[in-house]
Amino acid sequence: MSMNSFHARTTRPPKQAAARVVTHAGGVRADLLLVQQGFAPSRTVAQRLIEAGRVQQKLGAGETAPILKPAQSLAPDAVLVVLPDDSY
Repeated sequence: MSMNSFHARTTRPPKQAAARVVTHAGGVRADLLLVQQGFAPSRTVAQRLIEAGRVQQKLGAGETAPILKPAQSLAPDAVLVVLPDDSY
């Protein structure tokens, strides 16, 4: 008996489920929300933006609050702002 027949799969793997919004304690992760709102192409890029201190949440009346952690829980309808890169 060859090794190939031993490891052969007999059934097809299940189809991947559609991407879903994962909420924690009534909120959505800040990095995931950045991706959903189109500010970042991936969660990794979103995490780097947050760690660089470039992401803020609009609170109303012209007030903003910085997003400090990628896993910070935000309301699904939170308005985020990405500040420009000052490195150049």
